[in-house]
Amino acid sequence: MNQLFERVPGESDGPSIGELYRQCPTQFRQPDNEWNRFAADSRRGGGADGTKWRPRSKDPEVVTRQMGCFLAITATTVMDNSPVMQRMQDAVAAWMLHEMLAELPIYVPLDRTK
Repeated sequence: MNQLFERVPGESDGPSIGELYRQCPTQFRQPDNEWNRFAADSRRGGGADGTKWRPRSKDPEVVTRQMGCFLAITATTVMDNSPVMQRMQDAVAAWMLHEMLAELPIYVPLDRTK
């Protein structure tokens, strides 16, 4: 069963990145996949401006849960930035974004000057 948004990754009862990676569709594991590139840019670039992202769900509780899971995946970069872990995080983040969003957004880095 797909655990992608059931529980927050990294919490005591949540799935590990490794568990989610094993479930991750192959297409999102490819570094040249557009969702993977967007996820990598967002994670390594210090975040992305999500104000123009269009969620698939219209239910605010679903959107909040999905964003919480996505943020948990991106936060683990600080804890383990090995190349293998980064590839796994990019793949899982790409899969999450694909499932969360109605379309692939244009990457816009966060404005850190505000």
